[in-house]
Formats: sequence, C-alpha cells, structure tokens
Amino acid sequence: MKKALFIHGYLGDGDSKTGICVKEALKDEYDFLCPNFDLTDVNGTLAKINEILKNENIELLSGTSLGSFYVLAADFSGQKLIVNPCMKPSEEIPLLHSDRKIPEEILTLWKTVENQIFNEKNTQKIQGFFANSDELFGDKYIPLFEHCFGKEYYRFDGGHHGYNPNLTEAVKKYFKVL
Repeated sequence: MKKALFIHGYLGDGDSKTGICVKEALKDEYDFLCPNFDLTDVNGTLAKINEILKNENIELLSGTSLGSFYVLAADFSGQKLIVNPCMKPSEEIPLLHSDRKIPEEILTLWKTVENQIFNEKNTQKIQGFFANSDELFGDKYIPLFEHCFGKEYYRFDGGHHGYNPNLTEAVKKYFKVL
C-alpha cells in the first residue's frame, strides 16, 4: 500500500478529526502517518516533514489548516491534498489567538515562507478542499489558491473543524492523482 503523511492544524495533533476524514476516504489506497508537530517551530516542522518524506517513501502529502501551509511549503514533487488551508499564518494566527503572543521571530519566518510559496512559479500537483461554511477563513483563500495552483479545488458542506462525513465523501469522489 502507498504511504501518506497528514499534518494537523494549529494546536491540533496526530488524532485530527479532519485527518480521520481524509484517512477514511483514502484508506484503500494509502496508509497514513499522522505524527504530532509543533507548528510554531517553522524550521523544525519543515525539517521533520522532510525527514519523514525522505525516510518513509511518502506518495501523498496532506494537511489541514496550518498543516496545509506546511504541505504547500514542503519540497515534495508528489501529490498534495489540503483541507481548509491557512495560507497566510503570519496574518491569521495572531488574529485567531489574540490571547497568545506569537513571537515576532515566528511571524517573520511564516512571512518568509509565505513569500516563497506565493511569489514563485508554482507547479505543485495539488488539490484543495474548502468547506462552504469555514468559520475561520470563509472563502478568503480560494482566489489565492486558484491564482497559485489552478482550479483543482472542491467544496464540501461543513465548517473548519471536526469530523465531517461530507469531507470524507468529497475526497472519495474528487481526489485523483494528478
């Protein structure tokens, strides 16, 4: 069976409900690794992803929310699948968690990676899945996704968080190897 890596969202872990949906949808094709990441450690997260990609023969890289940002940032030529992506964490995370001070160093690193992702010619093989009722980002990132990655995205009923059978069904129906 092929291997996949799933990256959870901010303050999440390897037991991500969104990850469960993606795993359920692709269980006949992929065996998923779902480790825990410290997503505020930008360089450490990218290094851990690269180590897993190198050592585990990963064929699908997937993630949700802030984990999707790291999927987009990863140097990986294989298939990518993102769900409800947080495409600009340097802007979003401080707004979402105004009670927590995000160190300027982390915001600067996120901004640097954002510039690399969205200002370079992008040829990634990527599919995006966006909730119709995403309470965190709404439709905000669909135009940026289209501009950078094309129109290979799909909508599903539901919100940003939690287990959602509609996401599972959308991935089952629309995911394809590009």
